Amino acid sequence: MDRLKAMQFFCKVAELGNFTSAAEQLHVSKGVVSRQISELESHLNTRLLNRSTRRVSLTEAGEQVYQQAQQLLDQFDQLESSLRYGQDTPHGLLKVSAPDTFGAADLVMLVEQFCEQYPHLKVELLLDNQHIDLVKESVDVALRFSVKLADSDLIARKLAEIDLAFYASPGYLAKHGEPTSIEQLSSDHQGFRFTPNRNTAQWNVIEQGETVSRPKRWTLATNNGHSLISAALRGMGVLQSPALAVQPYLENGELKRILPNCETPKLSVYAVYQSRRHTPAKVSRFVEFVQQYFNNYS
Repeated sequence: MDRLKAMQFFCKVAELGNFTSAAEQLHVSKGVVSRQISELESHLNTRLLNRSTRRVSLTEAGEQVYQQAQQLLDQFDQLESSLRYGQDTPHGLLKVSAPDTFGAADLVMLVEQFCEQYPHLKVELLLDNQHIDLVKESVDVALRFSVKLADSDLIARKLAEIDLAFYASPGYLAKHGEPTSIEQLSSDHQGFRFTPNRNTAQWNVIEQGETVSRPKRWTLATNNGHSLISAALRGMGVLQSPALAVQPYLENGELKRILPNCETPKLSVYAVYQSRRHTPAKVSRFVEFVQQYFNNYS
């Protein structure tokens, strides 16, 4: 039995959930896939898949094998690519974690441009507003947006600082009026809460060089940044957000910046990655590429 091939076949079935789709992507017959996995189960002396007429699912042992096998296959791909393309050329798989509001548009555009420069590279995006464990999830680099980053053993390179300004739709302002002070915003207007960040339960401004929080009346709380932007577009309230997230809506007039003279905290953008003696070229080049994007943006 070719154990590497058997692992590849098993991971493909686990990923797609059935033998037929896996066989099509692997360009072999369904019988070949089934036989390889049966031989792997016999070799390991354990059942890896629960089989049904329409779909397969992983057993507890299968889940464990899948996680480990996927890492081994990724490492093998990295080794193979290193030998083929050299250490100084980005290649193989690059796993990037980022917030959904940045990743859905801007980051996809950056990945497209980056991959055009380095055609031997594949990119996997993990778009989530939670700060995931880079080591546990085998993530190469995370883009994190935070007023202050928590201490850790990871390398954190600051890429940019972005204003957290106030925005509202013309419809909302026509109905409720435009606030002229942070006090009026706090007392007379509705806002939103972004649940992964506890600081969004208040309006945050800078007064005499210090961050000051004002009470916020909010109508919607969610863990999804796109939902908050959508709510602001629909006139449900005032949004405090980095300009980067709402730029298209400012340009087409769907949102308007309000209280432009009100100083607000800066949101820092960091590239976070594991501390290594030799940072892989795919990581260092990608971080430099994103840094250039923010340099041009600012």
